[in-house]
Order: sequence, then C-alpha cells, then structure tokens
Amino acid sequence: MFGAVLDEVGGAAKRSGRQPPVADPRVCAVAEAFLRWDAAAGNPRPQVLAFVSHWFGLPASVMPPSIAVIETEDVRILAERIVQATGNSILNAVHARIGIVTQRVRRDATKMVVALIDVPV
Repeated sequence: MFGAVLDEVGGAAKRSGRQPPVADPRVCAVAEAFLRWDAAAGNPRPQVLAFVSHWFGLPASVMPPSIAVIETEDVRILAERIVQATGNSILNAVHARIGIVTQRVRRDATKMVVALIDVPV
C-alpha cells in the first residue's frame, strides 16, 4: 500500500513541478506513536507534535497527523483516501517526508495515521 500511495502522490507532485515525497522511517515512527490517538479528541497540540517529532530525531515538528478509521480493507481504496487527505499538504511542501501506519480495527475497517513533515534544508 505504501508504494501505491507514494506513486499516486509522487505523480501529482511531478505534475505540479514539485519534488515527490520521500518515505522516512522516523516519520513512520511518529505516525505509529499516534496510532492510539482518538481522532474524536481533535488534533494533538503543537507541543505534543514537537515532543514526539524530536523524540524520534526529526529536525522540526510534523504537521498534525491525519487519523481516520476507513470502512474497508481494500488497499486501493485506502491509498486513494490517504492521497485525498494529504494531497494539498504534500504538494505545498518543498521537501516532503511521509510516514503511514495502518491497523486493522475489525473486519472491513482499517485505522490509518498519516504523518507529514516538510524538512528544512
């Protein structure tokens, strides 16, 4: 699934003249840290994002993660939903790094967390 997301977002980035996003294991670790976050509670505070980002060795804070439970286990649909949720943020970033974590919640339901960072040069 991660490859499908990178292909979709990378194609959109190239069409808009931007660099495609790069998968970063540290950003994946940040996304995994927010896997237990309740989306109904809203986005994590900036201080929480800064702490978790620096804990995993990132030079800046990640953007607020996209957290959702999608009523499917189909990889293509999950990839489309991730692209829809993050498309503008990735296209506006100069040096985008992305991390994605999914977890099966129940039959035909998957929780996904997508974390993004625009790494300064």
